[in-house]
Amino acid sequence: METKTIETPVEKHQVVLKSFITGEEEDKIKKIWRNVEVTMENSKGGVVQKTASFNMANRIEIAEKIAVEIIIVSIDEKTENVYGELKKMNSKDCNFVKKEIDKITEDEDFLEE
Repeated sequence: METKTIETPVEKHQVVLKSFITGEEEDKIKKIWRNVEVTMENSKGGVVQKTASFNMANRIEIAEKIAVEIIIVSIDEKTENVYGELKKMNSKDCNFVKKEIDKITEDEDFLEE
């Protein structure tokens, strides 16, 4: 597995990230957006209307958690509960790491400086 270590700007956490994700891992991250619940409702006049409903904030959080768990190898040499460790960081450090994760999920050339 090819990795890259980054250091957060405020608290200087050492975060090891995968340098890329596989197609299978990308599918796991994006799958949350494909699973939209469809409900049927009767409106006036007996017409059946299809509506798609989902909680956007909840889906964003789930997709973020999946990406974090796939991409972060360790935080300060801890490999367990990396999502929880990330959320405990100073917000500037947390956002810094999330931007690096976004680069990987968006297929940018992560290893180029």
